[in-house]
Amino acid sequence: MKEELNMFEKDHENKDYSNRLGLNLKITLIFSVVLILLCAFIFIYNYKNVYNQNTNGGYFSGSDGVIFKYILLAFFALLASVILKIIWKSRVFILLFIVISIGLPVLCYNVNYHSFKKDAMLYPLVSEGGALHFITIHDFNFDGVNDGYDYTGNDIRELSGTVYGEDSNDFISDLNYTIVGNGGNLDYSYCQYFNGTIKISMHKSRVTYDDIKITLTLKNSSDAENVSLYLFGSELKTTRESHNAVSVVFDADVCAEWQKNSMEELIFVPIQCVLNAAT
Repeated sequence: MKEELNMFEKDHENKDYSNRLGLNLKITLIFSVVLILLCAFIFIYNYKNVYNQNTNGGYFSGSDGVIFKYILLAFFALLASVILKIIWKSRVFILLFIVISIGLPVLCYNVNYHSFKKDAMLYPLVSEGGALHFITIHDFNFDGVNDGYDYTGNDIRELSGTVYGEDSNDFISDLNYTIVGNGGNLDYSYCQYFNGTIKISMHKSRVTYDDIKITLTLKNSSDAENVSLYLFGSELKTTRESHNAVSVVFDADVCAEWQKNSMEELIFVPIQCVLNAAT
């Protein structure tokens, strides 16, 4: 009788341990999935800053800001681990949760960084027309514009940024742009550069542009004399800024004409960069 009682107690302990282990695995799985999804959302939501190394004269770049958000996520994940340990006690292996809280954000950032960059496997998801593009532009009501652009003030503001050439064979080192204007949709304006083409992104309504200045820095100073910019087949007038940099400026009248002639709310102005043969 005593042996049967011991066996019953042992079976009960085994069953209890198995239940605790199963619950721990479920909690761990749910915790990990939620953390992975949060990592992906933070990365895509801040996509325009992820690859931006420009500090704009400060100490931290846009990329540093995204990394800081991942650090904050890891901190709150650790805090959540402690709370789960307090609630579930022996059902939560705290050391495992600590490793997950720190390790997953580091792993996810590196995987996302290399998977979503241009020409990478997942880039089509966040590029224009991609399934996740609405997150990169913060458009959660799917009207094509950032949901936070409710600003309608008349004060003049200035946006600036830097885009780096990614092709080792490209003659462009980087592109700096400055956009000056006012209105709610000014914040959506920016410039891109890829494969010899500058693309200015603008809005048709709820914004007035004072001017847009683009400065190209060439890898070789001699190329600054031979580079030409073309808009719709017409060569643009450029200004030599330094031994290896040229600029072009579009004034308020030109920007207003682009807005007037556009049939779409989002305006994309393509500028071709051509390196002429040295004479």
